[in-house]
Amino acid sequence: MRRRVRVALSLGVAFLAGWIITSGVQSRDQTPKRGGTLTSLIIEDPPGFLIHEAATTSVLWPMMPCYSNLVLFDQLKARETLETVVPELAERWSWQDNYRNLVFFLKKNVKWHDGRPFTSKDVKYTFDVVREAKDAPAKLRLSPRKEWYENVEAIETPDPYSVIFKLKRPQPSLLLMLAAGYSPVLPAHVPIAELRQRCVGTGPFKEKQEELNSAKRLAMVWDIQRKLEADVARPMLGWRIEYFTQWPDVKNLVAHHSLYNWGRMQEVWLDK
Repeated sequence: MRRRVRVALSLGVAFLAGWIITSGVQSRDQTPKRGGTLTSLIIEDPPGFLIHEAATTSVLWPMMPCYSNLVLFDQLKARETLETVVPELAERWSWQDNYRNLVFFLKKNVKWHDGRPFTSKDVKYTFDVVREAKDAPAKLRLSPRKEWYENVEAIETPDPYSVIFKLKRPQPSLLLMLAAGYSPVLPAHVPIAELRQRCVGTGPFKEKQEELNSAKRLAMVWDIQRKLEADVARPMLGWRIEYFTQWPDVKNLVAHHSLYNWGRMQEVWLDK
């Protein structure tokens, strides 16, 4: 019995040593290279269109192309730091009073997708609603990032193209929070309830269709399958297409989510 145990242990050690040596050779041969394209998919249908009510990327990823921030992290930089923050709806910004006042000077001639002009009123509206200010003109069902702005004492708009975030105490990190994808500016003239169902933004893409009915969704899935099978992605199709023929309205299948959202990202946005 002891001999069998010793033999088993010897084989185990030999296997482990061989695996380590092989892994080392593979890691040297597979030196990571910077660059290339990473394609990623969300795993579920967005529960709504309103980023400020969302706590996960299920809404952020598909909706971010529609909106714009005051500032944004440079998408071509590998790291997100204060040095990589760049203007988007803001033309420039300035810290005053030892980081107690953050002033944004907004770009002019920016239009919402419905043609209305973008002004400082939209910025104040958005972040008063998000931080649940006492005089906020609207209310979110849930504001997951309310605490991000608890240090904001007031938001002032001296003119249509200037916004001042007045802080209770110095907070240089506020700029980083405003640069996050979860901080888009909303249109003050569109009700919150309406923004849960459709997107009116200033981003590079605008909505082409609000919802796909069962027939369109099923046709899209079949079209995507044909394209994938014609390409090199056949291994991705390890699931039963019968799900779509029998239950085209099903909402809780990973395969359905993956393909449907891949197609939706291609079909639902129209370049401005």
